[in-house]
Amino acid sequence: MGLAYQVVPVRFPGPRDPEYLKINPLGTIPTLVDGEATIFESVGIIDYLARRYGPTPLAPAPEDASFPAYIQFLHLGEAGLSGPLTYLLRARFMAPPEAKTNWSLDDIRKTFADRQHLVSAALAKGPYMAGDAFTAADISVGYALLLGRWISADDAYDPALNDYLERITERPAYLKAATV
Repeated sequence: MGLAYQVVPVRFPGPRDPEYLKINPLGTIPTLVDGEATIFESVGIIDYLARRYGPTPLAPAPEDASFPAYIQFLHLGEAGLSGPLTYLLRARFMAPPEAKTNWSLDDIRKTFADRQHLVSAALAKGPYMAGDAFTAADISVGYALLLGRWISADDAYDPALNDYLERITERPAYLKAATV
């Protein structure tokens, strides 16, 4: 959206910083502080920025034909894909060796793989989650797929998912954010 921002690095994983907990009592990342507003839910941050500082092509208007797909995939990215991956991430980096795998974690991997079919089906209709244009839904879903790749849960990615990830990570805005 071209908004000015400041990135404040937070150590992860590690002990929770008491100063950070004053800003975000959950101790999770990310957190957005915008004047008096503090938001620490990823999709909430996206929605807030689009509504507060839009209109923006990143968030189609409700009357736009792409709006239903946008809403579906905006929320699927966090709630349906990356939310469950949090447990795999925590197991990989924080669990003792004997707890790095179990039935629940295996089921999360299977669920993540099964849900990838929803993303592939959307990509069969257009290059992005809501059709022909890149939107905030692609930020949400793209993050989830990248998280899956970072924690080695990407063994079921089909060529469409890999092409999609390449397409969105080559965008100048992504490259700029990735270097912060």
